[in-house]
Amino acid sequence: MPSTCPPPTISPFFFQRYIELLPFLTISSCLGIFTNYVIWKQSDSLGTFKYYLLNQAIWAQLLEIAIILGNPVFLTPYNAGFAVRMLSFFRFC
Repeated sequence: MPSTCPPPTISPFFFQRYIELLPFLTISSCLGIFTNYVIWKQSDSLGTFKYYLLNQAIWAQLLEIAIILGNPVFLTPYNAGFAVRMLSFFRFC
């Protein structure tokens, strides 16, 4: 059965959006460090729950950084996508 969806066309914006993502990564990292500090030092009344909260916050921040550095491009309406990898722009990988 032939597909009724047109072939995917990808805008160059999705390949070169490093300028847009670097400030987001910087702001997100600074807010993440501040959040971790508040949970660790300023929440003594939470008891042992603060360790669960800190664990959740750290893993969420690591996932966010991995997604930003991976720079995924989704090919809708298909269930497909690929990663552009922000680090390839800087010639690290």
